[in-house]
Amino acid sequence: MSQSEEETVNLNGTNIILIIWRYNFDYPEYNLSKGWAGSLCQAGCLKTLYLAYTITGDERYLILANKALNAFKVPVEKGGLLKIRK
Repeated sequence: MSQSEEETVNLNGTNIILIIWRYNFDYPEYNLSKGWAGSLCQAGCLKTLYLAYTITGDERYLILANKALNAFKVPVEKGGLLKIRK
């Protein structure tokens, strides 16, 4: 199970509002404590919200989908899901 909460992060002088679904259990094999986030779960939730918007036309789903997408714009170090590996 996971839960989400709206967060605001300042990135280069711009406030970005995002939603991240966080897991409510520890994952000791990867040294992760309760509250960790995964990009695969985030992508699944994002897709579901977008499909809900497409089917219903209800803009609340689109607004939430955009906030979910914003998580991929914010570096992990600042609480987001963006990680660029070199």
